[in-house]
Amino acid sequence: MKDIDRENSNLLDAHLWTEHEGLCSLCNELWLEYFKHDQLNKTGGKVKALAEPKDMLRVVLINLYVAWKEDEERAVGLAMSPNEYRPTSRYSKLHINAKIINIVHKLEKKQLIDCHIGSENSKRTTRIRATSVLMGDFKGLHINPFTDIQPRFINSELVVLQKKLEDGSKQLLEYKDTDEIKRMRAELVSYNNLLHHTHIDIPTLKKPYVIHKGKLVKVSHLNKLVKRIFYRGSFEYGGRLHGGFWQSISSKMRSQIYVNGGATVEADYSGLHISLLYGLKGVQPPDDPYTLAYSLKGFDKREQRQVVKGLVLKAINAKTQLSAFKSFKYRAVDGTKEKDLEEEDLQEILNAFCDEHPLLKGDIGADRGVSLMKLDAEIAMNVVNHFTEQGLPVLSVHDSFIIHCEKSIELKEVMDKAVSDAVGYKVNIKQEHLGLDEAGKIRDEDPESNVSFANLTKSHAITNEYKKRLQEHEEWRLSGINCLKGYLDGALMQPDLYSYKSWVAECEEEAYKLN
Repeated sequence: MKDIDRENSNLLDAHLWTEHEGLCSLCNELWLEYFKHDQLNKTGGKVKALAEPKDMLRVVLINLYVAWKEDEERAVGLAMSPNEYRPTSRYSKLHINAKIINIVHKLEKKQLIDCHIGSENSKRTTRIRATSVLMGDFKGLHINPFTDIQPRFINSELVVLQKKLEDGSKQLLEYKDTDEIKRMRAELVSYNNLLHHTHIDIPTLKKPYVIHKGKLVKVSHLNKLVKRIFYRGSFEYGGRLHGGFWQSISSKMRSQIYVNGGATVEADYSGLHISLLYGLKGVQPPDDPYTLAYSLKGFDKREQRQVVKGLVLKAINAKTQLSAFKSFKYRAVDGTKEKDLEEEDLQEILNAFCDEHPLLKGDIGADRGVSLMKLDAEIAMNVVNHFTEQGLPVLSVHDSFIIHCEKSIELKEVMDKAVSDAVGYKVNIKQEHLGLDEAGKIRDEDPESNVSFANLTKSHAITNEYKKRLQEHEEWRLSGINCLKGYLDGALMQPDLYSYKSWVAECEEEAYKLN
């Protein structure tokens, strides 16, 4: 086989779990042969570990199997620093601890996996891949992703609190559940359960992945997990929906998404954060705040609008105008006209924006974005909850939503209500293609009209591989077989770190007395 390609890899999913008989048997066989008398079985402390090392071996094996099934040359990336594993955290419901590192070393020593060593300092994690020996064991397993792998949301904390550190990395923070957090988690469990039972795919793909900005994005049943993530260590900031492969691909590829075998439309709020600022000040937002009378030399109107939009959004998120300029320059692609813009040019653009929107001058360079994200997150959840209650999947991309083409009218009505309830005003909603229901309504009102739904994928472009994926999903869905097995209640009951710490303290005290 070729050397491990770092880019062709999945990150270790510490929440991936299976009770598949074949994989469990393989795990037991490997354990008895290589690990039974290993130091891994010693606790090395007064308190018994929450996860058995053999269970962690199973997590490694199912991750390797999934990667191999997708592509025989695909690897799995994982951290090899003990500090990366916090078994008592609410974000580690399977309680994976640092012993997983020893398991990886032993698998490599026994030539069951190949390793490409990374560097934690440079944030390049180690990659591991099944060798031909382990692949031979995998070939007889036939694990069904629908029935044999537990839904990822079952073992994942769906409400995430994090903060950014000085080195740019993000730290997950513990917190204590409140009634509000429990409500949010319950909504996310319902939503993820609906997504789990929904076939979401791109019919033009032979292999279920997309390369976007140099990164591989899996378009698969196992890449639909959605969480709410709060920022800066506070539930007052952020809370947006994150996850699902549709958030990691281009708008062009998103337009090709099919849901349960049907074409979709995407509707998005135009200039949402600008509109929210206007609404919070009691003023009806303009239809398009980014189109200015000002003319930027060397840019046509469309190009200028993109520059204005990018710069203004950065300026709303930034603490100073200067940091907004630096962020804009950093994000601009090398060799483009945007990259060549000087600080004076960017200042001139911001001044022109403030001249046309004087009401928002105080919001520029005032760090307003993160609080606006909390508001747009609540708007998004209202949209998602409306359709989830009906059993209709809608996919969120922060300020836009993707839905089956027969539901575009209802989607825009719900979006209108959600933003009106939040700030008292409507926001302009854009949609590239008419929905099938909209086209039908126009033809009903005007029989002479030749308008039609234009976002259908041509039949010759729909791959046989997609048809097979859809058929497999439908056979599973109609069979009534699932792998939830009563775990839904467990998804609502995330571990209480404070209770666990109390239990640990009691155990340690008891052990001290015995000694």
